[in-house]
Amino acid sequence: MTKASHMPPPQHGLPAVPSPIILLLNELKSLKIEQAKTNMELKEFRENFKANPCQEEEPKLPPTFHYRQPSVYTGKRDINCVYEWVHNMNDYLNLTKIPPSEKLLFASTYFDGDARIWFDHTYRDLSEDPTWEQFKAEFVLYWKPWNYKFELWHQWKKIVVTSTVRNFANDLRNLRNTINLFSPANAVTEDDLLERFLQGVTHLEGFCETLYSDFDSAVVAADRADQDYREKNRRPRLLHHLKLTDRRQSLDDESF
Repeated sequence: MTKASHMPPPQHGLPAVPSPIILLLNELKSLKIEQAKTNMELKEFRENFKANPCQEEEPKLPPTFHYRQPSVYTGKRDINCVYEWVHNMNDYLNLTKIPPSEKLLFASTYFDGDARIWFDHTYRDLSEDPTWEQFKAEFVLYWKPWNYKFELWHQWKKIVVTSTVRNFANDLRNLRNTINLFSPANAVTEDDLLERFLQGVTHLEGFCETLYSDFDSAVVAADRADQDYREKNRRPRLLHHLKLTDRRQSLDDESF
């Protein structure tokens, strides 16, 4: 028997199995085709963008703010309360973009007590509601104390040092600003402020009021003198307290 007679007979009708190298080359070829297609699309996109730079962008939403709401006004006849409520409400209405036709109704929801009764009695039966600007003037005219200017000047004359000189100076400055805001015809000048401050600190030891011509420097010097006075008087009280504590301790020890 010859050597060829031992070889298996050829199988007809079955496809030939491709080589792994051929499969890998075909895969790389497909990837190159896809990459070339993608590069072409990117190139077209860049060219279109350069040709039409003013393309519409998605609208950006404005940032969300949480505004501080005004306080409820109950009808207290205090010039500071009336002023603060009107200005806080006016700022809030402007910031929140409330329509002009709804401003008055919205503001009325921040009334309570006597103020609520006054609003319902005065404005509910009107055929035409006043504008917000008209209402502000009527509100201030009705609720501000009739003698508020006298009260402010009375406070100015009677204010004294109740705690520290620094606090007295701050209270005096705030009162001056309030008077100038509500009574500009009788405004308190810087010289008036200095004179009133010096009148209130004449009791300080080691402070000479004639050496100072402006408010800030006088406050600094008076505050230093006040602190020195408090420190000097604090030491004897502290020693007295320690002596009492030691005596109580010795009595407690003797009781045992």
